[in-house]
Amino acid sequence: MLRSLPAIVSAVLLALISTAEAGKVVTWRHAARADFEKGKFESVAQSAAGTLTLTRRLREVADLKAGSVWGLVRTPAGKLLAATAEPGQVVDVAGDGQISTLWKNDKAQAFSLLALADGAVLVGTGPEGKIFRIDPKGQSSEFAQVDGLYVWDLASGADGAIYAATGPKGKIIKLDRDGKSAVFYETKQQHVLSLALAADGALVAGTDGPGLVLKITPQGTGRVLYDAGGAEIRSLWVEGEAIFAGTAGGNSAGGATASLPAIPTAGDSPAAGRGTSSVFRIDGDGGVTRVLSAQGLVYSLASLGKDSILAGTGPQGILYVTEPAGASRQLARLDAEQILSMSTAPDGEIRLGTGSPGKVFALSREFELAGTITSEPLDAKMVAHFGAVNWSADTPPQTQVTIALRSGNTAKPGDAWSNWSDELSDPAQATAACPAGRFLQYRVSLKTKDPKVTPELRSLSIRYRTANQAPAINTLTVPHVEEGDGKKPLTKLKLAWTAADPNSDELTYDIHFRKPEWKSWVKLQEKQTASDLEWDVTSVPEGVYQVRVTATDAGSNPADEAQAVTRISEPFIVDCQGPAIELKVGEIRNGKEAIIEAKSQDKHSPIASASYSLDSGAWVNVFPQDRLFDAATERFRFDVTGLTPGVHVLVFRSTDAAGHTTSADVVFTTEGAAP
Repeated sequence: MLRSLPAIVSAVLLALISTAEAGKVVTWRHAARADFEKGKFESVAQSAAGTLTLTRRLREVADLKAGSVWGLVRTPAGKLLAATAEPGQVVDVAGDGQISTLWKNDKAQAFSLLALADGAVLVGTGPEGKIFRIDPKGQSSEFAQVDGLYVWDLASGADGAIYAATGPKGKIIKLDRDGKSAVFYETKQQHVLSLALAADGALVAGTDGPGLVLKITPQGTGRVLYDAGGAEIRSLWVEGEAIFAGTAGGNSAGGATASLPAIPTAGDSPAAGRGTSSVFRIDGDGGVTRVLSAQGLVYSLASLGKDSILAGTGPQGILYVTEPAGASRQLARLDAEQILSMSTAPDGEIRLGTGSPGKVFALSREFELAGTITSEPLDAKMVAHFGAVNWSADTPPQTQVTIALRSGNTAKPGDAWSNWSDELSDPAQATAACPAGRFLQYRVSLKTKDPKVTPELRSLSIRYRTANQAPAINTLTVPHVEEGDGKKPLTKLKLAWTAADPNSDELTYDIHFRKPEWKSWVKLQEKQTASDLEWDVTSVPEGVYQVRVTATDAGSNPADEAQAVTRISEPFIVDCQGPAIELKVGEIRNGKEAIIEAKSQDKHSPIASASYSLDSGAWVNVFPQDRLFDAATERFRFDVTGLTPGVHVLVFRSTDAAGHTTSADVVFTTEGAAP
C-alpha cells in the first residue's frame, strides 16, 4: 500500500498521544545504510542511502566445481566460456547449465579470456606465463610464452593487435596473430592487472599498488590518468568517453598485492582485505569522481546500460550498480564470496562468474517476487513494552511491504522467544503485538506480483517504553570540618551526590537534615534538579548532623509508577563557634620574663593554630606542649622574654579547624612599675 506523507505523520502523532500518558517513550529508528546492514538479507538489497528493495532475480546456471571463475567471455558464435582456477580450465557453459571442457591444464590456472574475431579464444594463465589458443573447433595449443609468470588480462587493440597484462615484472606485452611477442609498455609496478580499450583507440591499464590507471597510445607512450595510492586497480570498464576503475584493497602501503592469488591452490581465496574500495569515473577531460564506495574489494565491472555500471565485489558477494547521478545501490547478494567476472547475454541477462565457490549465475532484469531482511536483536537494556510501529515506503501497484516482530529475553533468538507476530501492513495502525521483553527483532518482507517493479522501504521506527525502575544514589559526600586547616571560616558546607536512573528519567531531589537526637527530619530543599547544595550552617545550632537525600523520577512517570530512593549521609559536624580559652601568667622571673599558661578547648573541632601579641605587637605563633595540633583541647606553656618594668597586656588567640577564632587577654606588671 502506498502511504502518503500526511498519513505517516498522523500515525506518528497518534502514537505520541497514545503513549504520552504512559511515561517516557524511546524510539528505535532505522533509515541509514548502517542501521540495516547488520541484518540478514534474503533477496533484499539496499542503496547507499539505506533504501531497501528487492534484488534482481538470480539463478544458478552452473557449478563449475572450481575455486574461482576469473574470466567470462562470449564468442562471436554466442557461446559463453569461463576460465577457472583450482583447477585451471576453460569450459563452455550452455544456457541450460550443461558444461563441456574445452581446455584443461593441471600445471596452470586460467585467469583471463579474449574472444577473437575469427572465433578462436585466447587463455591467459599462470604461474608459467603462457597464453593458449582454443580454435573454433575446440582444439587447443600453446600460443605464446610471455616475459612474466601471470597473464592477468587480455585485450584486443583497434589494429587487431593483442595485449597481455602480466606480472610480476609489470609489463604489457604486444602480440601479433601468430603469437610473436614484444614488450609494448613497462611500468614501475609489479603487476599490470587489467586492460581496456579507450574510445580513441588508446590502451587503458590498471596496476597493483600504488594502483595507477594508465593511458597508453598505440605508439607506446603512456601517462597516468589516476593514482589510487595503495589500492590496486583490479577492474576497468570503458563507457563512451568515460573510464571506470574499480579498486581492490585500502589506500595503504602493501595493500595492493594482498588480493593477488600468487599460485592458487585448492582452498585459497582470492579475497584478502575487508576494507573500503571504490569505483572511480575518469572523464575525457581528466576529471575524477568516486561513484561507489563499498566494503570489500571491487573485482569486476560491466555495463547495465543507460550509463549504469555494475560492480562485482567480495568477500560478501554483493553486486552494486552506480547510477548516472552518482548514487549507488546494491542490486543482488550472492551465496558465493566474490563476483570475479561478468558478461552480458543476448537476452540482456548478466552472467556472473564467482569465487568460493566457482559458479556461474544469471542476473535477470526482473526482480525477485519476495524477499526479507531480518534485523539483529535490538536491545532495550531492560524489559520493555513495545508499541507503535511506523515505516515509510513506496509501494507501487501489486507490491507490498509488511513487518513482523518477535521478542525475548536472551541476546540470541531461540525457543524461549515469542513466535513471529502477524504481518503488519498498515503503518497508520501498526502496533507491536508481542510480549514485553528486553530484546526485539523485526522482519521486513517485500513482495511484488509484477517482477518489473519493486517496493522500497526508506525507514522503520518502533516505539517502546521500559518498565520503570528505581533510580540509585551512588554517592553522598558531606564535608568534615574537623579535617580543615582553620584558614577560612566554614560557614557554608558543600553537600554533593551522584545519582543515576536506569530509564534515563529526569530526577529531582529532596534534602532533609537532623541531629541524631531529633525524632524527625527537617526540610532543607525540595524538588531540586542539581546534584549539590551549599548549606549556610550559621542558621542552625552547631553539633553533629546527618542529611538525607531522596531522588525521585516522578516527573517522567505516572504517579502510580514513579520510583524514589533515599540515602542518608554519615554523621558530620557543624561548628559555628570558636574555642574557649583559659589564660594566666604562671610566674614572672627576674622582672624580665613571664611564663604564660593557656588552655584552648573546642566542643567539636580540633585546635588548628594559636598565637599571642604582647603590648599590641606582632603576633607570634605558639605550639601545644605536645607540639601537635591534633585535639579539641590543647594546652600551651610559653615564655615571654625581654620585658621591661611596667604594665603589660598579652592577647592570646586560638583557631579551630572550622576556621573560627576566639581570644583572651591577661594584664600583668613586672618589677619597678609605678605603684
